[in-house]
Amino acid sequence: MRDTMTRWQRPTHPLQLIWGLLIWSAWFVLIYAAQALSCTRPTAHALSGITALNGMLLIAGLVLAAALVALMWRCVRATRVPRLPATERFIALAAAVLHGSAAFSVLFVAVPLWSLPPCL
Repeated sequence: MRDTMTRWQRPTHPLQLIWGLLIWSAWFVLIYAAQALSCTRPTAHALSGITALNGMLLIAGLVLAAALVALMWRCVRATRVPRLPATERFIALAAAVLHGSAAFSVLFVAVPLWSLPPCL
């Protein structure tokens, strides 16, 4: 079977070390920008904490965390390949840890959205 994956998409490529944290930082900017913009037009439900924006951001956060966990699992599987050079094994393992920490960080910010009002 021919490998059609480009080089930078492989779990052993050094760019894997920053993908998870880049995805998390984009999520962080998006969530706080959306929350700030929702404060300019408060809705009737803004005081209760459960708004459509919070629900959408929570769902997006859960999907993003699942994607980061999938990236982490892919890197973990790459470390089990026999005859993999030590540097590539280290990159894959370090990337798996970083993807996992990015997934945890996304969930750490997304889960409280369900109960906190947008303009706290």
